Amino acid sequence: MPLLLQEGNHRRPDGFSLIELIAVVLLLSVLGVVALGRLGGTDGYQELGFFNETVNGLRYAQKRAMATGCRVQARLTASGWSLFQGDSCTSTNYSLPVADPASRSQAYTRSAPAGVTLAPAANLVFTPLSTVEGIAGDMTFNIGGRSFTVHRRSGLIDAL
Repeated sequence: MPLLLQEGNHRRPDGFSLIELIAVVLLLSVLGVVALGRLGGTDGYQELGFFNETVNGLRYAQKRAMATGCRVQARLTASGWSLFQGDSCTSTNYSLPVADPASRSQAYTRSAPAGVTLAPAANLVFTPLSTVEGIAGDMTFNIGGRSFTVHRRSGLIDAL
């Protein structure tokens, strides 16, 4: 039997009633279901990760072209992208894969996760003068609900 405190002529129990405990448990259960439902899906994180990798890969292509004095081609398709350099700095035959800066041994290429697409497809060539060839003007690309713009005259990749 709960301990009863006496205040004047009123007596009140010490502790929570059964109804209060059930209400708190129900509230925590509903909050838990909502929170776990939001944490369960990783599609948004995969899309954001691919977006960030794409923007960083293109920025790397721009910096590599400026640092080496050789053009770097970025081939963008709906399902991913790859970076290539020419056989020589004067060649326009872009057949040598650029090494991934993380591993230095694999080609720097990324595939889009399932359900994520990159649009539009394009072949961009970053020059040592920090310009971009292969596009008529500034070009905006979309990955899911996110977009970035490649500026033709400066080579700047502006993530929006």
